[in-house]
Parts: sequence; C-alpha cells; structure tokens
Amino acid sequence: MPDIGKTIKYLAKLKGPETYAAWRRDLENAFLSHNVGSIAEGIDIEPGATVNGSGPLPTAPGQTAAKQAVLAGTMTATNVAIPVDTATWSAWRRRELVAQALITGSVERGYDVVLRGKRAVEMLEYLAVQFKPDIERERREIMREISSLLLREPINAPAMEAHYDAFMKLWDRGTEADLPISNDEEQMVDTFLGSLPQCLSHIVFMRLTLGKGLTWSTLSHEWKNAVSLQRRQFDPAVQAQAMATGSRQ
Repeated sequence: MPDIGKTIKYLAKLKGPETYAAWRRDLENAFLSHNVGSIAEGIDIEPGATVNGSGPLPTAPGQTAAKQAVLAGTMTATNVAIPVDTATWSAWRRRELVAQALITGSVERGYDVVLRGKRAVEMLEYLAVQFKPDIERERREIMREISSLLLREPINAPAMEAHYDAFMKLWDRGTEADLPISNDEEQMVDTFLGSLPQCLSHIVFMRLTLGKGLTWSTLSHEWKNAVSLQRRQFDPAVQAQAMATGSRQ
C-alpha cells in the first residue's frame, strides 16, 4: 500500500469552491490507492456499530443479513448491532483512520479542527456543503462560456494555441460538472469546429470528408499542424531565413 504521508503531500488542497472539483478528484484517486473508497462513501460501515457505540460484538449468525439490511436502508448502523469479531473491527478501523487522514491532510489549515470527531463520510458531507459549487449554475455558466468562445480573425499561432487551451479548460470544467455534452466526443469535435473562423475552413471541412470518423485525436493532430504552419508562415525569423535562402539561389 502507498505511503500515506507521500500521498497527502501531493494531494490537491481544498482552499475554497474553486478548488473543490480538483481536490475531490484527487481524493477519489487517493481513496482507491489506499483501498478506503467504500468507507469514505459510507458503503463499508463500521462493523459492530450499536446504538450506544459500544463497539464490536462477538461473532454470531446473521451478520451478513444484518449488514445487507443496513445497506438497503431498512436498518441503520445506529440502531442495529452487526455481530463481528474484534480483528475484523480493528481492520475496518485502520482503514477508516486512513480515509480520515487523507481528508484532513488535504484541507486548508483550520478545517482539520472543525472535522475532528467526524467519520470520513461525515467529513466529506460537511465539506461538500461548505465548498461544493452550485452544479446547475456552474453548468449554465460553462455552456454560456463555450457558446461565446470564438477564435476571431486575423489569427496567429499564439492566438490559436490560446484558443485551444481555453477550450480544453472549459471542456474539463464541463467534465467535472458532469455536463452531458462533455462525455460526447462527437459533440466535442463539432463544438470546437464551430468556434473557428472562416480562414480555417479547411479544418472544418474535415467533418464533411470524414463524418463521424473525425475523432478528437485526429482533430487535435491537425490543429497542431495548422499552428505550426501558421508559425512558419508568419515568424519573422523564418521569413528572413527563407529570403536569405532564395537570394543565394
């Protein structure tokens, strides 16, 4: 299992709503690496949980049925005793503490104090209330920005590169906000092509010639070629070199 200290060191830090999505994505990967995802999500509940929190109970028949009842929502971990041996409870507790450490180690200083005494799943619920952006509002804002993102003439290589980067950042935000179009590669291609000016019609024409065969990978490759061509054509140094070569001939 990975070293938890190193994992925490490289985790994205939660500093506010603007960092919530990146932080949560990093944290989910850390949970998977340390095999504590089911605990953080509240699926793998504490074995032997009782109404008075007395801890693990001796192993007895009915453990599986009781746990299934808890997961199905017909019972809760606070009103049913799931029989379990002490070793099983201790193993679960170690994983719970790892999940807690990953969370408290990746939040802005001060929030680790507020989170004390909470289970991992409760920590995540609390932080979501505090920092998770309004998803519907975020989706509307992303769609507005995507529709208004246009590369205008006259173009040059830096402007083309900036346009591509801006588009990718918006699309990544859409993925984080679970925007429906963000998982549709064909929609991604069409949206980007729709943001290009007439002088780049040869790239747009690729949709007509390749149809659905035009993948994002193919379009990105063609775009990089177009940027390189633009740079060669209008770079003063390149032009000077070409003129010098022509004069020698």
